[in-house]
Amino acid sequence: MIPRSVRSMVVVLSTTLALAVSLSITGCGGGGGGGGPPAPVLNPPTGLSYAIPVGVYEAKVAIPSNTPTVGGGAVVTWSVLPALPTGVVLNGATGVISGTPLAAANQTVYTVMAQNADGSTTAPVNLTVTLNRADNLAAKTTFSDDEIRYFLGRTQFGAKATDLAAVKAVGLPAYVDAMVNYGFDAAFEANAANLLVNTTDPVTLPGGFPSTAQVARYWMEMMVTTPTPFQEVMAMFWHDHFASSSTPLEVSATKWMRTQITLWRQQGNGNLRTMLLAMARDYVMLRWLDGVSNSKFAPNENFAREFWELFTLGVDNGYTQADIVEAAKAWTGYQDKFDAVTNQEFVQFSTTLHDATQKTFFGQTIAAQNVTDDYQRVVDITVDNRPVAEFISRKLYEYFCNPNPTTIPTDAMAALLRTSNYELKPMLAALFKSEAFFSPASRAGIVKNPVEHVIGFIRSTGLVPIDPKAGSDPAVWPNNKFSTLDAVLTTAAQRPTQPPTVNGWPIGDQWLSSQNMLDRGNAILECIKDRTDQTAASISVTSVYPAGNPNPMAAELVDGLIDLFHVAPTAAERLTYIDYLGHSATTNGVPVVSAFNALDATQQSERVRGLLYIITQHPSYAVR
Repeated sequence: MIPRSVRSMVVVLSTTLALAVSLSITGCGGGGGGGGPPAPVLNPPTGLSYAIPVGVYEAKVAIPSNTPTVGGGAVVTWSVLPALPTGVVLNGATGVISGTPLAAANQTVYTVMAQNADGSTTAPVNLTVTLNRADNLAAKTTFSDDEIRYFLGRTQFGAKATDLAAVKAVGLPAYVDAMVNYGFDAAFEANAANLLVNTTDPVTLPGGFPSTAQVARYWMEMMVTTPTPFQEVMAMFWHDHFASSSTPLEVSATKWMRTQITLWRQQGNGNLRTMLLAMARDYVMLRWLDGVSNSKFAPNENFAREFWELFTLGVDNGYTQADIVEAAKAWTGYQDKFDAVTNQEFVQFSTTLHDATQKTFFGQTIAAQNVTDDYQRVVDITVDNRPVAEFISRKLYEYFCNPNPTTIPTDAMAALLRTSNYELKPMLAALFKSEAFFSPASRAGIVKNPVEHVIGFIRSTGLVPIDPKAGSDPAVWPNNKFSTLDAVLTTAAQRPTQPPTVNGWPIGDQWLSSQNMLDRGNAILECIKDRTDQTAASISVTSVYPAGNPNPMAAELVDGLIDLFHVAPTAAERLTYIDYLGHSATTNGVPVVSAFNALDATQQSERVRGLLYIITQHPSYAVR
């Protein structure tokens, strides 16, 4: 047996030796012996996720920053597969996904990886990029009151509260379908035609010799009173597109201006191919662009050039001078004639004047013949072989939506036009129901032309200038009806039936001269100040009161008028309007406080009419 003291010494020595060995190993610089440091603890990134795991975004609109959350070790690198939509980026330092997608992209799951030297973690991010709303012809499904007012302002000059109610009653999609399918109202047409009649007309030809003023006012009558205002809006669109004027017409030919107006009004929503042919054979157009002077003996290229440059294709878009020369030959054959019995002019096709030779353009040939004109063939060759659908679609989009479109929506409209055999109604209906039409880009505003500005005011308020004025000779009625409206539109440089050039009227911002804005204000003033004659004709300014409220408070009336005219005053401007109603005329230059009473005839005549003028001078009323 080992004594206890010896055993204790052995334990101490063993412990000391173990410690020495441990210290020796720890201090060893390597080589010779085994062992080494303990394995390091790994610390890769873990648990990656994104604040927005599924996102549906709109092209050309910045997406909200999508921030990641990740645990574990610090992330050194970030990556994503497949590549994010063009314009969307993954921040290589933070992993944040942000940017502005530039184009539509199908729903895709993108895998984001967060990585360091010790490992990685991934997370899926599901992204879809839809078309920008301005490019999207898909049908919109819901419509606010403000959107409906915007729709009415773009398609019907202006609108009353009852018009808003009519749309809401059936729903906008159904309303649009009915709107684009306007027809022919014989009684309405006959009533307007009374303005063309003169006491000197032969019994068999009433209205056959109107003056240019009568023809202009005849159309104004229909714009103001029509139950289908979109019909007149479309007719004015085509009038500006196929710009031709009554100015060169003698009284023996002015009836043909009415025929041209009727063509736009009845075919403006119909078949594009049919309308192009009708316009080519139209009397006023044949006179305006020298079609009656184009013969095989004296070729005239005016109409051939403008038919492609202005009416169907655009400047230098797929035609050459040689094509124009060939087409000009095909447009020959019509001459201006005079009927000695009726004392009226007309056009007639003449085989003597027609170029009967073969014509070739756009790779197509019109066979030699001298039985009839070649007009149908020129129209068909153009429509079937050149981007006419794209050109017309773009013009319509620019007028009704946005003056600077991409080709995405206009190409979609053109495709619909072709599949509809060039019937305009399906395309128009699709446009007015679309996301594109109601997009922020479209609603940003298009400057009204004077006709839209003044006719819109009249249709919204009912305050049409009455002619003849009190005390004037009633024997001149109805020939001077709308003479005031005619005068103010002429002064404002847009008398219907008389565009200034073959290019039509100015568009958009080109109308924003100080003189033209003054002329528009004066035109509105003429509508507002005609108290005596309007009262005699049972026209009351109370027609602008909110529906069902014959006695509105000042604030109610102001808010109703803001909606009626679809203007956007500031809060301070709105209070100024309300304050205006609460004062009578000034005394020694100081406004006199006087509570507003909507039932008071004097206040209606002064304050309500005055407020109409003030509100319509707001800059936002100048746009539609």
